[in-house]
Amino acid sequence: MLRELRVTNLGVIEEVDIEFGPGMNVLSGETGAGKTLVVEAIKLLTGGRADLTNIRHGAQSLRVEGRFETVRSAENAPFLELYGGNGGDGADGIDGSEGARFERQANESGNESSIEELILSRQIPKIGRSRAWINAQMAATNQLKELSSILLDIQGQHEHMSLLTTRGQREALDSFANIDLSKVEELKAELTHIRSQLDALGGDPDERIREIDFLQYQIDELNQSAIFDPNEEESLELEEENLSLSVQRREAVTQALMAIGVVEMDTAFGPASSATDSISSAITFLSGHSPFEAAENLLIQVSDELSEVTRLLRTAMDRIVEDPQRLEEVRSRRQFLFELARKYGGTLDDARNYYKSATERLEELKSHASKADHLKTIFDETTSKFVEVCNVVQGERKGAAPKLAMAIEKRLADLAMPRAKLTIEVGDEGAGDEVSFSFSANPGEVALPLSKVASGGELARTALACRLLSCGGPETLIFDEVDAGVGGEAATYVGKALAELSKSHQVIVVTHLAQVAAFADHHLTVTKQETKARTVTHVHQVSNEDRVVELSRMMSGQPDSLTARKHAAELLDSAKKLRAGKVGRTGKLEKDQCGD
Repeated sequence: MLRELRVTNLGVIEEVDIEFGPGMNVLSGETGAGKTLVVEAIKLLTGGRADLTNIRHGAQSLRVEGRFETVRSAENAPFLELYGGNGGDGADGIDGSEGARFERQANESGNESSIEELILSRQIPKIGRSRAWINAQMAATNQLKELSSILLDIQGQHEHMSLLTTRGQREALDSFANIDLSKVEELKAELTHIRSQLDALGGDPDERIREIDFLQYQIDELNQSAIFDPNEEESLELEEENLSLSVQRREAVTQALMAIGVVEMDTAFGPASSATDSISSAITFLSGHSPFEAAENLLIQVSDELSEVTRLLRTAMDRIVEDPQRLEEVRSRRQFLFELARKYGGTLDDARNYYKSATERLEELKSHASKADHLKTIFDETTSKFVEVCNVVQGERKGAAPKLAMAIEKRLADLAMPRAKLTIEVGDEGAGDEVSFSFSANPGEVALPLSKVASGGELARTALACRLLSCGGPETLIFDEVDAGVGGEAATYVGKALAELSKSHQVIVVTHLAQVAAFADHHLTVTKQETKARTVTHVHQVSNEDRVVELSRMMSGQPDSLTARKHAAELLDSAKKLRAGKVGRTGKLEKDQCGD
């Protein structure tokens, strides 16, 4: 429910802070005092279009702030999760001390843990775009509008009447008849899911054939490329290195063997044919001479190692292959693999992964027919169930439509429209979602769509009648012009109906009728006075004798009249008795759709 409303610089309102309570709240006051501006402020809080001419003269912007209490539900849970409940973590979205005060009240309200608090704020400057906040966090205007639609509904103005829309009329009928739409929504979601699966298989046959051909070409290319040896790149790199250096390596080995294997020179000991022979001769010369035993042993070791070196070099020479043609083949293969890798992702691993995914996709497309047939069968079966459920809902709606129309007409008779006629048409398509209310206020007139023939007051009273017959809708309902063209006994019935509705909703009513105001749980008066050559609006809650005075003013225009005050006191007492029971036109106690 709306607990507090603060309005700054809106028309004649310089700054007002209004506290609302549960049950029925009434706003009364002289014409032009600013009652309509209070409703306008709430509209702005619900994301309504701003009129810059409403900014108070001399001010740079107007601001509206509202503090709500709400029970967590499926509808508001996403907002509570996003913006946090209980007033948020700060008041950055509200200027200065006002934000701190709003936050403090939210934190100190002492509500039960099941109650969440939300602070909605909107500021509209003369220059620039308007800004909105939810619990001190910046929000878009459409988010403010969406959240506000969950919290409250403004009844009485065409642009805010939910009952003017097909959806609103359908919801009123469904709520009245307690129609369960869960199965319809469940099957609708299933159909959407199956349809998306069919689309994912490739719904266009020509496109599917093109994709199959392209995938097959790529898979064949990768198969023919033989890229599935993960060690090929490393092997080719090593082979290319060996082939490209074969000539240089053979020359190097040859020179080394010549250096250690053939010595073309004469020494003091005579000619020697190789280093090995020379070392052998030296060993022979030293053999048997103990002083040279260590040198002899080292020469023996050198001779063995030199023999091993010679063997290694000869083996390496035998392995050197000089094959220019093979070298060209290796280089060509490496270049091919490089270009292929770049084409399929950058590396051969990417190409191999693509091959795997392409093969799976190709198999999926080739098996499309069987999968599509299976999904189509499920789709058809689900569609049949959906049609059956829709037919049931359509039948329930058509059966309930005349009952709701009759019940609304009965309520309208109590609300000073005894000759009003209402017809409710339910469409023949699907579940009968096309629900249409047609209205005629007077005999002899053709019933036309509600939005085209009803005045603001007639619309508000029709909506009030629907609310009395339905348990749904936001917790806070605001009625403007609900008593337009009403007086006398009918006004009493309007007041009683609003009081009855306030047992299940918070009701805020702008009225000029004492008969309506007498039923209020909380009575607020809107007054204006001139201060320093400027008109300023004030809002005060009245009770006890002050309330009697206000009702006297509303009844006779003479708040000081003792007779008027006596009549006002009697009116309050009468309203109190009427509120004790649900009295219909016959004066007997009645029950409605919602019960107590």
